[in-house]
Amino acid sequence: MQKDKYKRMNDIRNTLLPNAQIEAKKYQRLVASLKSELDALIEQSKSIVADVPTVSDHALIRYLERFHGFDLDKFRKEMLTEERYNAILAGCDEIKLDKVTFKVSGKVIVTVV
Repeated sequence: MQKDKYKRMNDIRNTLLPNAQIEAKKYQRLVASLKSELDALIEQSKSIVADVPTVSDHALIRYLERFHGFDLDKFRKEMLTEERYNAILAGCDEIKLDKVTFKVSGKVIVTVV
């Protein structure tokens, strides 16, 4: 029984551990390579976005409000009912309603998904 334990320890020390270390180094190199590739893609995407004319959400909202007569305060009141107001005060960070969810940060509805 003791002999089997020593054999197992030697197997681990001489074979399994070195193989595992080699595999770990391969994965470390792969992770480093993928991280570099991801960083490069992120930088490329920044330049692509910067080179394409677009409209910000803020500008779109102001356009709808000023040129199409959208009453944003009306929509705010629809979104922030008394029930949702109280839920936010109670600390909820998500409020589900039918097919949408209001996401809350602090005491502000920050998005609707």
